[in-house]
Amino acid sequence: MRIALLTDGIYPYVVGGMQKHSYNLAKYFAQQKIYIDLYHCNSSQTNYNIQKLEVFSEEEKKYIHSIVIDFPAKCYYPGHYLRESYKYSKSICQRLMQNPLPDFIYAQGFCAWKSIKEKKGGTILPPIAVNFHGLEMFKLTLSLKARLRQLLLRSSTRFNLLNADYVINYGGKIEELLLSLGCEKQQLITSQNATEIKWLEQSATTTNSVSKFLFIGRYERRKGVQELSSVLKQLIPIGIGFEFHFVGPIPDEVKIIHPNIIYHGSVIDFEAIKKIIRSVDVLVCPSLAEGMPTVIIEAMASGLAVIATDTGGIQSLVSEKTGWLIEPGSEPQLKNALMDAINATNEVLNAKKENAIKVIKTKFMWEIVIDKIILDIKRICKLS
Repeated sequence: MRIALLTDGIYPYVVGGMQKHSYNLAKYFAQQKIYIDLYHCNSSQTNYNIQKLEVFSEEEKKYIHSIVIDFPAKCYYPGHYLRESYKYSKSICQRLMQNPLPDFIYAQGFCAWKSIKEKKGGTILPPIAVNFHGLEMFKLTLSLKARLRQLLLRSSTRFNLLNADYVINYGGKIEELLLSLGCEKQQLITSQNATEIKWLEQSATTTNSVSKFLFIGRYERRKGVQELSSVLKQLIPIGIGFEFHFVGPIPDEVKIIHPNIIYHGSVIDFEAIKKIIRSVDVLVCPSLAEGMPTVIIEAMASGLAVIATDTGGIQSLVSEKTGWLIEPGSEPQLKNALMDAINATNEVLNAKKENAIKVIKTKFMWEIVIDKIILDIKRICKLS
């Protein structure tokens, strides 16, 4: 079986949740001896040789055919991202037509846009599945700029969702949203995000004497950093003992100056980020919109409890057994969850940590998830 994986980058050549998901798909398809035509783009911000695919093993590379396509130059006017995405999808479609057709096309975001249009117009192409992950353009946002961007994206996203043969579904509120947008139930392929064995702890580490929290992510409105910072500023004067760590590019002008608030900046090295994660007790993910964040899965695999918003497929991961699930954008609920975590006994917090590991170990490992994806694709393509 041969699958065309269309993506706007693979980690670590391009950094992001969707790019890490693409990397893992390619890696674990290859480990199952599925041939992959990997359509992707480069980033000048890395020192890796993208043509050599250095991030894959020699055995994995036997099954991966790398097709590097330049992403269009960025412009700075309203709607530029859509125009660039369509041009990129057009370049992918042209290369796709020049190569022997695969059995199945798995597309991240807008990467199959032109291919979907061509198939709708009568061109013979294999089944196309699209994955828009968190569908942020249809979610809550508190920023006028983000709201305008959402409006620009919605029509094109609907076209891709409703005209693709299949849509990848993370379940939970993602499935509810897809159905409300007009997707058919039989169009949905339910597939979870997952993590690798290198993240999995066999048991949770002992809870710290002072509660330690962690945020990992970019500084953008939908990540909820503003609400988080506001709540931390409310808690600091109370004198409650806790420590909060930020990993990611947080601008200096919004940083909280306090000895118990630590900013690590961007951390890409695996051993360095793993060390930080395993030194804390609770991951905090206060996003306004998400799909099924890799960072939550990796943190739970590492033995952390989680405070997260009930958006996307997060409810499949976070519950009262593994942490605290709160409403997006609610500062009072975020504050209460942080207070509960700070005041929790070691017994309560360790139970949540152990349950977190168990949930990931039984449902969200790539070895488990990739087998289901392969079975679904074989069923669709009527392959034995």
